[in-house]
Parts: sequence; C-alpha cells; structure tokens
Amino acid sequence: MSIAALAALAGCAETSSAAEPASVAPAAVSSARVSAPAVPKGPTQALRWYGFTNGPAGFVVPQGLTVVYRIDQPNVVTAFFAASEGPQLAAWLAAQLPGMGYRVQGSSADSVVFAGPAWSGAFTSDSKISALTLRRN
Repeated sequence: MSIAALAALAGCAETSSAAEPASVAPAAVSSARVSAPAVPKGPTQALRWYGFTNGPAGFVVPQGLTVVYRIDQPNVVTAFFAASEGPQLAAWLAAQLPGMGYRVQGSSADSVVFAGPAWSGAFTSDSKISALTLRRN
C-alpha cells in the first residue's frame, strides 16, 4: 500500500514533511513468546519527540522507531513507520494501550483498533509500511 493510499485512509487533506528523528539505539526486545511477535520493553518516547505538534498528550511509543512520514493536524495524526517494526509495534500497542487509558477494541498480529475518552485510533502494517492513526473523538 502506498503512502498516498494510507494518507487517504487517514482522511487527511494536508501533510507535513517526514520527521527526522535523531539516531537512537533500538528498544530491547523480549523473546518470551515464540509464537507471537516479541513485545519491545524499555524506554518510550512521546509522539512530540518525533516532531508532532498535535495528538493526545502523553501518548508514547517504544523508543527507537523510524518515522518515515507523518501527517500532523489538530484532529488527526498519522505516523508511518518502517514495515519491519509493524508486528512488534502492534503487539506493544495491544499490551500497553490499556495502561495509557485506551480500550483495545480488536487486534491481530499486524493491527490494533482502540478508543479512549478524547482520541481513538488504529494501527496496521503490511510488508511495505506500518502506520498509527489517532483521531480526535
């Protein structure tokens, strides 16, 4: 799926340039579950670290992700990540979202749908890219 197609799915009219995060060491990966993707453990970073000015305050992702493109609007933000990070990020989100105040409505090996009091979101990935969209309720 192309970036343009993912942007269209996010319902966005404006886009901003790709974030250029500083180089950081990748998050540690747990290998406790052999049949499912490992859930990254360790430090997290707020979306603001990746250059977002909008989105829910306090929303974090594992440190060291590669944001390849972003959409940053007051009502919706989408972060596009490297495809290789998709399965681990899906597992991390499914495990960590309840602790951040979100209700996981559904999840699979490569996607998560969730809702919170002020923002709802979805994450999905395929062999070419992964994306997290947060939309103001």
